[in-house]
Amino acid sequence: MPESGDRHALRTRLGIDLPIVQGPFGGGYSSARLAAAVSNAGGLGSFGVHALSAEQILHTATAIRALTAKPYALNLWVSNRDFQGDQPPLPMMQRMHERL
Repeated sequence: MPESGDRHALRTRLGIDLPIVQGPFGGGYSSARLAAAVSNAGGLGSFGVHALSAEQILHTATAIRALTAKPYALNLWVSNRDFQGDQPPLPMMQRMHERL
């Protein structure tokens, strides 16, 4: 059992008010509006980006950030069995990191 001071440690670390984490829907079911609404309500809004290109991920992050100043999560699932995926060029990865 956590000590009373540690009881809200995860919420504090995530910067959220409520112990609610939205499931990051994959396959096109996520929306920037839903993720932002959950974040604005005090939870951690999430967006499943595993099927998006790097540029689409940047667009999605920008769209969510335009709707909320609160924390949100981008869920990127990467398979260790996907041998067809190409590693993005380092300059692209650096640009993405700077923009996020």
